[in-house]
Amino acid sequence: LDPSKARYWSHLSLSLTKVPNGLKDAEDALLQAIKLEPDNAELYVNLGQIYLKSGMKNEAYNQFEKALELNPENIKAQNGLKLTET
Repeated sequence: LDPSKARYWSHLSLSLTKVPNGLKDAEDALLQAIKLEPDNAELYVNLGQIYLKSGMKNEAYNQFEKALELNPENIKAQNGLKLTET
């Protein structure tokens, strides 16, 4: 994989979510991916999911909203948004 590609950072982030205490590093990797592909709704969904796992509902809400701005039909973002309301 190529670190100049968002996919690299997205895959790294997914791997880091499986590591104990890896959520901060996973967040950092996704933020790097978003810098490379700021119009990729899935990256914002993934970041929102990390924030949910970290108990950061407001931050998660913002990421799911951003994903829906980019792709209003994104089911994962819609479902994630509902989880921030509980």
